[in-house]
Amino acid sequence: MTYSAGGLIQASDYNLLVGTYDSPSTAANKLNTIWGIGTERWGYGQPAIPHVTANATISYDAWASLTSRINIINRHQVGVITAKTGTATTGSAVITMASTTGIAKGQYISGTGVPSNVLVTVVSIVANVSITVSTTANASGSATFVFTQTPPLIVPATNDKITYLDKLVNQLTTQYTNKNNAAAQGPTSTTVTRYLPSAWKNSITFTHTITFQSADKTRYFFNAGGQIALNFTHAATGTPVDKMFSDLASQCGTLVLSAPPYGTRCSITGTEYYGFTKVGGSGTATIKRIGYYDLTTEDQLAFKQFAPITGGVRGYYIESNISVNIKSNGTQGTNSDAGSIITVTTVWDQVPNGLNVLPGNNTGPVNNSTTTVVVRYPIDNTSNGYLTNTWGTVSVVGSVTGN
Repeated sequence: MTYSAGGLIQASDYNLLVGTYDSPSTAANKLNTIWGIGTERWGYGQPAIPHVTANATISYDAWASLTSRINIINRHQVGVITAKTGTATTGSAVITMASTTGIAKGQYISGTGVPSNVLVTVVSIVANVSITVSTTANASGSATFVFTQTPPLIVPATNDKITYLDKLVNQLTTQYTNKNNAAAQGPTSTTVTRYLPSAWKNSITFTHTITFQSADKTRYFFNAGGQIALNFTHAATGTPVDKMFSDLASQCGTLVLSAPPYGTRCSITGTEYYGFTKVGGSGTATIKRIGYYDLTTEDQLAFKQFAPITGGVRGYYIESNISVNIKSNGTQGTNSDAGSIITVTTVWDQVPNGLNVLPGNNTGPVNNSTTTVVVRYPIDNTSNGYLTNTWGTVSVVGSVTGN
């Protein structure tokens, strides 16, 4: 950075923060690395932010474009911030925002310990954490507030000069690197596959083929917080073996495939995920915490859980289990994807075999052995300050065989 506190921002400074825009940006701490095409787990696939002309004055539109995208990324990662807590000159205060884009000059704020309808006149950022807000109020007088924002990020929506702009981009990068966050998700689509033909005595195998529209669209889906979730059901009525598989299906909880490579994590809608994650349920499962970026063309055993240890037939059949294997069609594009088609194979295995597990039907859960795949799309609401849909739609085809 060549600018100094209180100085003008040069075109070269602006362009350095933006990063490359005419090819995938891969450099650290550049906005287009997160915002644009990126590579592997980097990139939302949004239209890249262009450079400004060298030695030219940065226009209001360019500045507004940059700050708008910083706010959108922050909102996507950590959500809408509607209140901040800190210390005022007169004591503690809860500051309620008049808008959700951050504190900016010309914005009204209110809240406990704050004179009514005060107008922000100065925003001073110190090390991107401590923020001083000076206000001009009504007859109640003026006030100064010093507080720590959570997350520690603030971007005025006006054409102000910001002395720590690079730290704001670094903050976004740190948030993204640490957890690949997504504060919210969009719609879901559900595919329910039931075993119907007859009672089964050995095992049944569900195969779900999950197809994305392209390699990069698959990346954008997972990078923006999209997930693939699995759950199982079986009715408890019927024979004791039906009760056993009903209990086992319930104890498996919900199984979720997210973006993070093995050993890393993400936070999506407030829940932490480590690649392949079991959420809810009970009992003990064997889980390989692989994420989308760990997938290869070879099946990997991501999950296995054995039947609960209880009396009767369930105690005798405790080696019965439900397992999940996952693979992809391998790298398809040039930006380090892990495949555009994901195949999930789920096996319900009765050990030892021989007892009739009752079948179901198409009209209701009689004794259906059911595996459900839910596509959880990233949030897509451009008009409300979120990302534009760059991931398209996902198709899921399910089948089941058994004996």
